[in-house]
Amino acid sequence: MKKALLFSALFSLALIACDKVKNAYPPVFTTLDTSLFPDDWSNYVFPVFTENTNTNRNVLIEDFTGHKCTFCPAAAVVAHDLEENNLGRVFVSTIHSGPAGDKSGFQATSSPNFEFDFTTPIGLAIGGYFGSIPGSNFFGNPSGNISRVKYNGNYSNGAGSWTNATNALLSANVLKVNLQSVVNYYDQTKGAFIHIEIDVLDPALTELSLVVAFYQDSIIKPQVDGPTTVMDYVHRDLLKTHINGDIFGEPIKEDKKDANGKYYYDYSYRLPDEFPADNAHLLIYVVDKNTLEVYQVIKKEFI
Repeated sequence: MKKALLFSALFSLALIACDKVKNAYPPVFTTLDTSLFPDDWSNYVFPVFTENTNTNRNVLIEDFTGHKCTFCPAAAVVAHDLEENNLGRVFVSTIHSGPAGDKSGFQATSSPNFEFDFTTPIGLAIGGYFGSIPGSNFFGNPSGNISRVKYNGNYSNGAGSWTNATNALLSANVLKVNLQSVVNYYDQTKGAFIHIEIDVLDPALTELSLVVAFYQDSIIKPQVDGPTTVMDYVHRDLLKTHINGDIFGEPIKEDKKDANGKYYYDYSYRLPDEFPADNAHLLIYVVDKNTLEVYQVIKKEFI
């Protein structure tokens, strides 16, 4: 039923003047780009999701950092350790931005050690948002959000509180939204088709949005660490773009709900040439636009 409806929607969209963006960065989506499938599109098989048996709420750590930030490497260790010690339940989003949401202090410089620009439009937008709202406590780097749940009255806090804030959410384990996803990637075209099922378990939740975020796994570049510069520093989990909208992604709407009460979203995405599929991943999460809370997050690899 879902497949038939989607094909009907694609046919209708084909009748109007919609532009497909094959390799924009960041991209804008209007419909699935079927040319990314390396065979006849009629042979593409949409996934049929089985029952989601997950019972765990996962946690998103947003680490606001900078490559010339003296104390940021220590904060990155805290975030990475939490992810490693809670595999499959904690995921890190590394965002190069300060609270002003601009490139001041973050842009590439003439220094041979810091010519690389880590900032991205979406990262700066998220940083600027949390640097400006009341109750943020994001005044400088390093700082971080833990599923955008207030801790000690603040959305953003220093790394010293990340472990307790993360463990509190893991222990409470209140699951209000469940997620499943299937990603079909084709190396011939660098194209991916991303299929997502959303199960909103708490009917009181409204104003939800879906974010599909694209990340570079790692890159080796210089980083200030205390009084020294580490030339072969490994920068991890670098947010590059949201493939389905602004900082809040795409609103979850009733017309995306199937007869079983779950929501279904489908996207196509061509990986930019500079990002190999084996060094990239997606974080998919549902956020409340009123409270800002991230209710669930999952990670999907391309290969």
